[in-house]
Amino acid sequence: MKLERIVAPATLLLSLSEAKDQCRVDNDAEDGLISDYIAAATAYLDARDGVLGEALVTQTWRVTLATAPDGDFKLPLGPVQTVVQIRYVDPAGIEQTFAGAQYRLVSNVIELVAGASWPAVADRASAFWVDFVAGYGAAAAVPETIRHLARTMVAQMYDRRMPTGDGELSPVFKHLLAASRSDRGLF
Repeated sequence: MKLERIVAPATLLLSLSEAKDQCRVDNDAEDGLISDYIAAATAYLDARDGVLGEALVTQTWRVTLATAPDGDFKLPLGPVQTVVQIRYVDPAGIEQTFAGAQYRLVSNVIELVAGASWPAVADRASAFWVDFVAGYGAAAAVPETIRHLARTMVAQMYDRRMPTGDGELSPVFKHLLAASRSDRGLF
């Protein structure tokens, strides 16, 4: 299974104004720096690679499979707003659309309607895919606990730009660093 974002959110989780209020900044001198902190906090929390494991602000994703599902199909990222389309390559190699009347979305699960079945697909790595919209909606619709966490992270990054007096990184930097590690080491 492959999961890729095909349309990014139109906005970040926080506006510059919200972040500046949290940081108690009333000038424009460090807007670029604060914007970078907003992007870092958003990346730490949001979507497939974020620690929350869910989409926050509305975005579109594609999940690709080698075969059609066997029964109900739980989408790997929520909260799901809608399924845009389900496409597949049939055994003759022709790209097809799976009709919307054949399924329904229940929470984050695609269920077949009575009498429907998943189509036969070609024998190839990317024979079946679903495009779907996930997220809570606009940034203001994201639960306030998550938005407050992001504001707090931005403020900590702004206030603690350097290691503490004993050379220790602040907890927020340790979390960002841990989230940025790949299987091979950093980044």
